[in-house]
Amino acid sequence: MKDILFVDDDPKCLASLKRILRKYAADWRFHIAQSVDEGIRRIEERQIDLVICDILMPEKTGFEMLKTLKADEKTKSIPVVMLTGMVDSKLKLKALSMGAADLLNKPIEKAELVTRISNGLKIKEYHDQILNQNLFLEKRIQERTRHAMMAAEIGSILVQGTDINEMAGKCCGTIVHYLDAAFARIWILDDQNNQLELIASNGMFTSLGGNHGLFCPGNLKIENIAKEKRAMFSNTIAEDADIDDQTWLKKEKITAFAAHPLIVGSRTVGVVAMFSRQLFETADLDAIASVADEIALGIDRKKAEEKAWFFAYHDTLTRLPNRQFFLKTLESEVEYAGRYKKKFAVVLIDLDNFNRVNESLGHNAGDQCLQAISDRLKNCLRSSDMLARLTLKETPMVRMGGDEFIILLQNTNDIFEIGQACQRLLNEFNQPVHMVQKEIFISASIGVAVFPEDGTEPGELLKNTETALYDAKKKGKRVFSFYSESMNQASIKLFEMENDLRKAVINQQFSLYFQPKIRLLDKKIVGAEALIRWEIEQGKFIPPSAFIPVAEKNGMIISIGEWVLETACKTCWTLHQAGHTDVHIAVNVSALQLDQNDLTDKVASILERNKVSPESIEIEITETLVMSNPEKAAENLSRLKQMGFTIALDDFGTGYSSLACLQKLPIDYVKIDLSFIRQILVSTNDAVMVKTIIDMAHNLGLQVIAEGVEEEAQTRLLEKWGCDIVQGFLFGRPMPEQQFIGLFNDNPSQKTPLGHSNH
Repeated sequence: MKDILFVDDDPKCLASLKRILRKYAADWRFHIAQSVDEGIRRIEERQIDLVICDILMPEKTGFEMLKTLKADEKTKSIPVVMLTGMVDSKLKLKALSMGAADLLNKPIEKAELVTRISNGLKIKEYHDQILNQNLFLEKRIQERTRHAMMAAEIGSILVQGTDINEMAGKCCGTIVHYLDAAFARIWILDDQNNQLELIASNGMFTSLGGNHGLFCPGNLKIENIAKEKRAMFSNTIAEDADIDDQTWLKKEKITAFAAHPLIVGSRTVGVVAMFSRQLFETADLDAIASVADEIALGIDRKKAEEKAWFFAYHDTLTRLPNRQFFLKTLESEVEYAGRYKKKFAVVLIDLDNFNRVNESLGHNAGDQCLQAISDRLKNCLRSSDMLARLTLKETPMVRMGGDEFIILLQNTNDIFEIGQACQRLLNEFNQPVHMVQKEIFISASIGVAVFPEDGTEPGELLKNTETALYDAKKKGKRVFSFYSESMNQASIKLFEMENDLRKAVINQQFSLYFQPKIRLLDKKIVGAEALIRWEIEQGKFIPPSAFIPVAEKNGMIISIGEWVLETACKTCWTLHQAGHTDVHIAVNVSALQLDQNDLTDKVASILERNKVSPESIEIEITETLVMSNPEKAAENLSRLKQMGFTIALDDFGTGYSSLACLQKLPIDYVKIDLSFIRQILVSTNDAVMVKTIIDMAHNLGLQVIAEGVEEEAQTRLLEKWGCDIVQGFLFGRPMPEQQFIGLFNDNPSQKTPLGHSNH
């Protein structure tokens, strides 16, 4: 059915045209318009195949309609036959020059009208055929250009010096981009276990971890493609029984699937696959088949390069990096640590008398023993050592020779941390190595050199680890030794302290001292800070600054912290029983404590056991503590706040994130660090800093505690600035429980006159 539009302002003419063409109504559908504007609207409303338009009309002429139609890409192909009742050759020439298909003179003869309409419709049909052919050719050219660009880009990726996973990931990204896929993936076939391993994904899923890494609709198909070495595709994936999650497909509107084996010669090296929300055309499938061959060759070449690299830089027995690779890594670490002022340690391990194993049991048994030991050493390197998470190319443990291993302890900040790592390594040799029907006991000695103290060059560090190892052997083996004698002595002292600390926990050698806190408004004792003391013998104490860091590193701070809270609660209960119910006790909480998942449960249990309410206990934290794990700290502090505890931010002003702490954490008090208070009478900067902190805290609805107050003039100045609470030697040094409770007995009003404090 062809649609023909008549445009004429003369109703009689339009009626005449309809009568003339009535018998053609079965094939032609007629539409009429009595003005140019009405005619344009008719064309916009439906597809018109031919227009017959009068030239001369009152408002707009047929020439204006012709001009409008020819100026629009959508309508310029519609043939326009112009009608005129004038015998004017110039008018006719103008119509033809503007693009009219033909002209008819009024009055119109039937035969001529039918002929002109038939010719016009044929012209339109020929034009549409040419247009469709051009569109088809244009689409084919665009497809071929797109596919050629994809092949060129993938070819460029495959010759770049990236590793195999990065290379495959970029190839997937290129496929998604040029073939408009929902996502594309590449699997490679593991040479050892003959299983497919997903190494790259791009599009909807870019992560290889979690469910996206393990799950992919069509896994069964992928396996079959690899086994059968046969490409598969489907434009009706929702009807495919081998696609295992139809619900997921419908949800994501995935309709098509195409995959191709990656084959080199007769070997399958992997599979490339893509999923699409649009149907795949033959050209797309040809393109993926073409680039699959490129990708297969690229992966095979890269695997060969990596295999060659591996054997060049790794020990074939233990598959650990060898000396050559370790030296390269050490050079890089020296450069990095030197630039950023970091420390690291080189740890040389030698198996004591290992040659006896080879001599008595044979070299095969010796090799098995070395493999077992290397696995043990790798497994005992924890993430806290900054080692266990490194990739194979960066593995910090290296087999140096027949019975030597070397470890790079990166970013180690102190001797205690290095010593703990060395002790863990030695402990791995406490258990025998189980062989077939045999148990072999192996011991080891360790030498340690630390950058930069023991050397700033790779060769110097290695030489000094050997010297330290020789020293360990002289000491009787089964020990570790630092190259630096001062470090050895410091390490010995730290380990002695750790042992003594364990005994102190068991033997309850700790006690709590309490330093009073005074409210400046009424000079009343409102509480105290509980401070732990370790008395190793009568009158001889080890300062907290010496043993708390050790307790934090070995984890004992958790049990010590629980003891502190328990003891503080008992003191609080004693005060409350004596009628001093508004006295608060502040306890310090460590980073490890604040990182516990069950912290609030433990705290609630201690409070319930001692019949003390959370409102009587103040939790003191530091900025450094919070920043070690901000999310977990904020979570636990919020829970403690909800329970009823008050929270104080200690050492305020010494960290780099003070304002962030004030805004994000549920804090009640800010404690100004004593380093600022000490100088407020002589340093204008410190005085301004302290006053600013007080004003800022008050504006945020927080109270301020000043610690380290030792002079009355300091107190008067702080009182003038509006400080809420003070703490320091002027009002009392840290004192035993009975002495602190005695303050209330001596001063029932709980007031401590300035200048007459208990020192």
